Amino acid sequence: SVSLDNISLQYNSSSVDLESNEFYASADFFVKWTIASRSRIKITMNVSEWTPNTSGGGKVSFVSKISGSGMNPITSGNIVVTDLPRGSVTSGFAGYTAAVSMKGIQYNNKYSSTIVMKVEVSE
Repeated sequence: SVSLDNISLQYNSSSVDLESNEFYASADFFVKWTIASRSRIKITMNVSEWTPNTSGGGKVSFVSKISGSGMNPITSGNIVVTDLPRGSVTSGFAGYTAAVSMKGIQYNNKYSSTIVMKVEVSE
């Protein structure tokens, strides 16, 4: 189960890279599961790039710069959350950090991304 409807990324003062004068906005979220299945289960997420909601501006990509908090940095594309063997009866969770560089962000533009969760069942 996961709810990402209104995650807002926040500027993180500890993320400032003084050498490149870059800073980042980030937010953490968790993916939790409870599974009892005879089949093999693979949980994945597909993450789109951040795109402007208004005209103008280019795409803003996720960065894996922020880490060290025990959270997994997410990037655009397909991410395997967990791959459980046949006959699993288990609960678990995985923590992720969504982070974007503020370099190239245009004033008054709002950006959004879509994360699609998939549960693949194979015999």
